[in-house]
Amino acid sequence: MIDVAGISVADVKLVDILRKELLLSKDMLIDTISVLRNIEKGKGKDARKTIEEIRKRRTDIEEMQVEYVSYLSKISRSIVHREDWLRIGSKISNISDRLSGISYRLDFLIEKDWKVPPDIIEHLVKIGMGLEEMMKKFELILSETTNDPELALAKLKEIRHRETLIDSAYREALFTILDSNISYNSTLLLLNVAEMLEENSDTLNEAANDLYIVLIDMV
Repeated sequence: MIDVAGISVADVKLVDILRKELLLSKDMLIDTISVLRNIEKGKGKDARKTIEEIRKRRTDIEEMQVEYVSYLSKISRSIVHREDWLRIGSKISNISDRLSGISYRLDFLIEKDWKVPPDIIEHLVKIGMGLEEMMKKFELILSETTNDPELALAKLKEIRHRETLIDSAYREALFTILDSNISYNSTLLLLNVAEMLEENSDTLNEAANDLYIVLIDMV
């Protein structure tokens, strides 16, 4: 069923699931920042408890992803932008998958008791907080997609702006890690964490581009 604004019941359902996934992913990111802070303070035990929470959230997201794909398959013949919604869902799934991967890397760092200089932690936290803001913006845009698609379309440019800021923070982190007096293994692990955080901003920006195509037909 399509209403006069070009928004279908299916669109509303898909957006609702995506928003829930993104909110849980944002919670995973907030927990990741907390883990970094605890590593900085030498509170490995507290960090590991938080890592367990990250993994539980990832499991919840996986269940939502099954629901999303199942629903999309069921209504595939009646929805115009099936492929676009599939790409958006896949990209949001990739975000939580990377955050889960980061948690395993940080857990390994804690297990090995590798020390991380405070300035590196601060750079990683800066990227994480920038990504958190970006995810908040995207969640708001999703909520407006089926309420005010014209407004959602106008706000998509904010995602690109946030992605540019994160790129800058990533470069700062990269050079700080490479310039630090830490072991080769620690360097590789921390570079990987920074890269995965930055890749999530790229992925969210790509999801915004896919959403743009959907919104064009809604306005």
